[in-house]
Amino acid sequence: MNRSVLTILFIMYGITLFSQQTAEFTQYMLNKTYINPGATGSCDALCITGIGRDQWMGLKDDSSRTINPRTYQISAEMPVYSIHSALGMSYEYDMIGFEKNTDFRLNYAYQIRIKKIQLLSFGITGEFMSKSIDFTQFKMFDQGDPLLAKLSVQKGNYTDFGFGVFYRYTDKLYAGVSGMQMLGSSATIGGAKYTRTPSYYFMAGYDFWLNKSQNSSLALSPGILAKTSISSNQVELNMLLRYNEKYWGGVMYRPKDAAGVIAGVKVNNFSIGLSYDYTLSEMSKTSSKGSLEILLRYCLPLNEKVKMKGYYNPRYL
Repeated sequence: MNRSVLTILFIMYGITLFSQQTAEFTQYMLNKTYINPGATGSCDALCITGIGRDQWMGLKDDSSRTINPRTYQISAEMPVYSIHSALGMSYEYDMIGFEKNTDFRLNYAYQIRIKKIQLLSFGITGEFMSKSIDFTQFKMFDQGDPLLAKLSVQKGNYTDFGFGVFYRYTDKLYAGVSGMQMLGSSATIGGAKYTRTPSYYFMAGYDFWLNKSQNSSLALSPGILAKTSISSNQVELNMLLRYNEKYWGGVMYRPKDAAGVIAGVKVNNFSIGLSYDYTLSEMSKTSSKGSLEILLRYCLPLNEKVKMKGYYNPRYL
């Protein structure tokens, strides 16, 4: 095998290591169902969320072509009180270099409500993913190689599943554990095998009320997200200050990876969130200008129907 083929396979392997994990979102606390299907419907509302992330902005190759990861996602979720359940779905489009991924998921969660102040939910997600790589965009050392002349846009498909357990106590505390890409499914694209790696998550958050009255409220909300794929581990810490449940702002930190700021506002049922991550990893030595993320969310509250209870009174005989 000549040098040009070896170079392509090496690049493909590098992309595989990065891209086969679930996408990373700084504002995960506003879209928990993405990493934990057990959280589906936990907001007691019909919620539609759109999010876009431009990671490592400005990263280009030697030909000034944009190669940084860009991810766009839209999702919807709602509780179905009549069957003690919740349903959700999401569609994601992801680009990195000359690779494109589309991902479609369906979520189901079974909910156990305890005295109307606690929620314990068990969820599962089914996933279908399609990956394509445009090999015509790679720079070749040997333009006359007959093997490279056959390369074009190559595609492969995956099916997978994930699970999650989620707990919520009123609006103060939440915690959850989940596993995604559990099948570790693989596909052969351009002669190389791409295998997905199972990933496990733990997330938790708590609200410390600094002030809570009928006209004004102020809460400090720390949160943690820990994730592992066995071979690698990462922890993310965040701290938000929320005022009147309409405005929020704070900071986040991923050791040896990024530090950033988060801000948002809620108007009626619409929420707008914005975050910026400053890169602390080796990527900071490149042309990267950090990562920008925008979130739009609409939630229509849904209330469980009150069942009317009949009674017998001999007075009306």
